Amino acid sequence: MKRRGFTLIELLISTTIMIVAIAMACSLFVTGMALQRNAETLSDQEDAARFAMDDIIRNVQRAGLGASQGLLVSFSGVPTQVGAVFGLDGTTGTGASPSSSGTPTGRR
Repeated sequence: MKRRGFTLIELLISTTIMIVAIAMACSLFVTGMALQRNAETLSDQEDAARFAMDDIIRNVQRAGLGASQGLLVSFSGVPTQVGAVFGLDGTTGTGASPSSSGTPTGRR
């Protein structure tokens, strides 16, 4: 007698293998979508932080824009003249003491 077709056991095994393969593919797809969403969120947060930092830097540099001779700042009750635009003359502000000669320490 000639056998034709598949047995029930063969069909169940092949169906199980296909279900496992499809589940793995779906899992990879869902994981990839989550990674993409996280990357976009991180990128948006970095852009917002960069914009905020640029805005802060611009506002600090413009703080003394109208004072061409510098600004008078009170250090412990003693008014001291400092440069109008801090940082544009190459200074970092670390370790430098304010000028006592009355001339601004900023750009000239």
